[in-house]
Amino acid sequence: MNADGTELTQFAIPDLGGAAITALAVDQDGSRAFFQTGAAYTSQFYKVEVTSGLVSKIYDAAEDPNTRQCDGIQTAAGGEYLYCLDAGGYNGDVWRMAHGGGGLTKVIEDRDASSTIIRLASQLRPWPY
Repeated sequence: MNADGTELTQFAIPDLGGAAITALAVDQDGSRAFFQTGAAYTSQFYKVEVTSGLVSKIYDAAEDPNTRQCDGIQTAAGGEYLYCLDAGGYNGDVWRMAHGGGGLTKVIEDRDASSTIIRLASQLRPWPY
């Protein structure tokens, strides 16, 4: 669909077994859309080729125990990659995969953010100053 709401493209999605679509991302040029079903541990990512309407599953958390908690998809500006955030353990790890699938690769490893916050907070002087 164009920004003004014209040229709406419709496509059929596969049977998702009752799972809801929880996230959607569209490449900047509008040629591909990605959607996620489920959330951490149950996520599945799908790619839609907008011109042909072809829909294919490119990721299933059940098949990858190292990245089972990836959630919330986004695309890169150039459209080469799909990114997701590790939702487990309060980490901010960021993972990516090529838009055609092929597995996730960690690109940013965040330390345990919650312990960092606790350490910083313990160094603050108590109120009142």
